[in-house]
Amino acid sequence: MKSLSSVSFLLLCTVVFHLFSSASAGLMRGRSLAAETKKFCIPKPGASNDELLRNIDTACNKGADCSPIDTGGACAQPSDTMSYASFAMNSYFRAKGSVESACDFEGTGQITSNDPSHGQCKYP
Repeated sequence: MKSLSSVSFLLLCTVVFHLFSSASAGLMRGRSLAAETKKFCIPKPGASNDELLRNIDTACNKGADCSPIDTGGACAQPSDTMSYASFAMNSYFRAKGSVESACDFEGTGQITSNDPSHGQCKYP
């Protein structure tokens, strides 16, 4: 019985060692143990109304789920072009795998770590 206890103890120590090794390797590569910072794509300040409308059109016609900004949708309010563009651009960004190039929108998009969700409107 004593040898079985020793084997169990060694197995437990091996598992614990590997868990701590994996965690410290992630920290050394600059990653935290918590989820990585989520990124969002929003319009740059100063983007014109025409640019924002073009971004909405592009995003909603090329893979973004824009149903939340439709009338009655969770993100239909506030009813302004900047809010609609923000949601559409981020939805497109997500649909394209959150790669930075999917947030360019001819130089009018920017990536932020600040979650633009508000009220019932939750950004993906």
